[in-house]
Amino acid sequence: MDRSTVSAAIREVRPLPAAHGFACPTPGTAQKFGVGIAPARPSETEHHGPRTRSEQCEYQDIFLCRAGWKSGFKRRKIVDLKLLDRVAIVTGASKGIGLAVTRSLLEEGAKVVAVSRRMTPELKDLGGVGLLHVSADLMDPDAPGRIVDRAVGHFGALDILVNNAGGRPPGITMPRTGFFDGDDAEWQAIFEFNLFSTVRMTRAAIPRMIERGGGSIVNVSTGMARQPASVNIEYGAAKAGLSNLTKALSEEFGPQGIRVNTVSPGAVRTAWWTEKGGAADVIAGMAGADRDTVMETIAPQMMGQVTGRLIDPQEVADAILLLASPRSASTIGADFAVDAGFHKSV
Repeated sequence: MDRSTVSAAIREVRPLPAAHGFACPTPGTAQKFGVGIAPARPSETEHHGPRTRSEQCEYQDIFLCRAGWKSGFKRRKIVDLKLLDRVAIVTGASKGIGLAVTRSLLEEGAKVVAVSRRMTPELKDLGGVGLLHVSADLMDPDAPGRIVDRAVGHFGALDILVNNAGGRPPGITMPRTGFFDGDDAEWQAIFEFNLFSTVRMTRAAIPRMIERGGGSIVNVSTGMARQPASVNIEYGAAKAGLSNLTKALSEEFGPQGIRVNTVSPGAVRTAWWTEKGGAADVIAGMAGADRDTVMETIAPQMMGQVTGRLIDPQEVADAILLLASPRSASTIGADFAVDAGFHKSV
């Protein structure tokens, strides 16, 4: 499709009612100009109330909208990630990276089981027929089995698992500055939350994926797994174990069609930094600075992030979606760094 054809199609876009605040091409326009959008399901041919901002057509990037429910499936890109109707479980889905992954999967037409201890307003805003929230504490050894059973019972299958939950366990203050900052109980809690929760979720998910003929597992690790430091030593050690686990699983289950990969972010602007008592407040107390200065200047410099800023959760989510997609069929056992240059070694 050449530039003149795209331009002509855009000129024929019919504006929706003013309340929607944007325009979307009609099926007739798409057919006239041969634009390759998938046929809309019956429920997607009617408008059901005001659209969200994410439903806007971004013609600079040649996005084409399909009218749809608020629950998602609002736009189809010319580069299709082939995630339509795939069933995904996302842990730690209520905020930060997990929320961005959940939102992005819904926009690609996937069905998502969002796992978190509590429902947040931001997650609730994504609600619809394609989203199921499951409240669970992943430090409970029995929770992963219940989550997977609920996902398969509700949506009929399981194709994708995003092991995103991790970070600071409840009741533990981070960052830590050295080896003697934590006792055995705190080490165990950090390993439980950042390694064993993923082990159990994966153990519950793989048999269901094998029944399906394959699947994709994406584990969220950290740049500190490959660049050890005395800061948060327990966390880095747990995530190093996770990266090793990813490689081992990809070798064992790759022949059965299950791809296992890792995304290793640097410092991301999430609740780890922003919530009260989080990393920004702890470092601010150490440095004699305010929390905003920590997040805007001190943290990026401390982490060696050459962009000079904390990473946006959506930037990590975009890498996760690519790995979850069948378009990454030969990406197995890989570790994608989304760390703004944090990791310096070759």
